[in-house]
Amino acid sequence: MTRVILLSFVFCFFFHTAQAQIPVFRNLEVMGQGQERALLNSEKINILVWNVHKSEDIQWFTDIRNLVGNKDFVLFQEAVYPQEITDFFKELGSFEWAMASSFRLINKDLARTGVATAARTKSNTRDVVTTVYTEPIVGTPKVSLYTTYPTNRQGKKTETTLLVANIHAINFVSNLTFFIELLRIEKRLAKHKGPIIMGGDFNTWSSSRMSMLSKLAKRQHLTGVPFTDSERRITLGHPLDHVFYRQLTLVKKEDLSYITSSDHIPLSVQFQF
Repeated sequence: MTRVILLSFVFCFFFHTAQAQIPVFRNLEVMGQGQERALLNSEKINILVWNVHKSEDIQWFTDIRNLVGNKDFVLFQEAVYPQEITDFFKELGSFEWAMASSFRLINKDLARTGVATAARTKSNTRDVVTTVYTEPIVGTPKVSLYTTYPTNRQGKKTETTLLVANIHAINFVSNLTFFIELLRIEKRLAKHKGPIIMGGDFNTWSSSRMSMLSKLAKRQHLTGVPFTDSERRITLGHPLDHVFYRQLTLVKKEDLSYITSSDHIPLSVQFQF
């Protein structure tokens, strides 16, 4: 607990003095036009999951253009709206873009930051879960975004839509607070009985947090994509970023560790539906 408090003070000092956030209350925006189509059985699904560090490195724009060409879903954490994200996805033109905001950035003209999910398929539903607890000192929450997409799967007793969960877990808090917020994520997942893709920055920088997340995944019948330590960000000996799936087949993952325009490594995965 002492280590958590110390880290939080160090983090918050630099973060707060540099950006001075203002919480927002209307925190969901949907832009762009995805295709009105159902995901098909045996279809390949390409996804990208990336904490983009608020797009602070200008090289990010070049990297993301190179990365999203074949992607069906893009899950960002620490996305910034309306500046960089809006301009970029207007260029693409073929994505629906949903963004759940957690706070505003004074040093970026009150632009919102949070998690954002882009999809080539138009979503059926969009839900936001905001943490009850906030990061210390700065008082900002974290958000997670849950979007569902139509499929052509048949089932009288089972859910046939695909749920995509974009997660940015709370960070500088006690294990108990982290566990409580993780249970709120699980509560939303448990409502869905069909296929799931869940990805994001889970801030699992300790063995206890890793254990909590692993147990959640087991209870919800989710399988983790087996990235190596060199393929994702490691903090205090543990990975922060994860991709989980259910009722899908893992085809391949891609090593993108050569990308350095964020303090996190992007995760690229292909599933078969």
